[in-house]
Amino acid sequence: MSTKEFEKQMSDRLAELNDMLKKQIKDLSSFDYPEQVKGLEFVYFSGDLPNNLPLRVFFMDGNQNEVIIEGEMFKATNANTEFESVKPLFDLDELDAFEDEDVDTFEASTEVFIDWFKGVWKEAVDPKFSISARVCEHSNPNEFVEL
Repeated sequence: MSTKEFEKQMSDRLAELNDMLKKQIKDLSSFDYPEQVKGLEFVYFSGDLPNNLPLRVFFMDGNQNEVIIEGEMFKATNANTEFESVKPLFDLDELDAFEDEDVDTFEASTEVFIDWFKGVWKEAVDPKFSISARVCEHSNPNEFVEL
């Protein structure tokens, strides 16, 4: 097994989630956020591949502090619940098999995931969405990619 095989499998499995992610992006990008929310930060947790779709969204103010959204607004913007209900992209045995072949699943999955997410974002984002949005891998928070 090679890195290319891993990337192909991951791309194929992510593609199965396009419709679900598009719906979430449409909901998130058309929501009327409170004034203090200046940006959305999507964080990919590559170490959680065997658990669920390892993605969380955070609502940030102008000082890069998280804004907690509660009540009805929380329900309307809680994409995390949807992401967590997705079956794992890989099980532990699959990841172990790739890693036994010296495939760096952390590095390979990060690049594939962020490229996939950017592509789906561009297709689904509400054209009127005006606040900033970016994505990064959890352990590299200084390497955000603007959406």
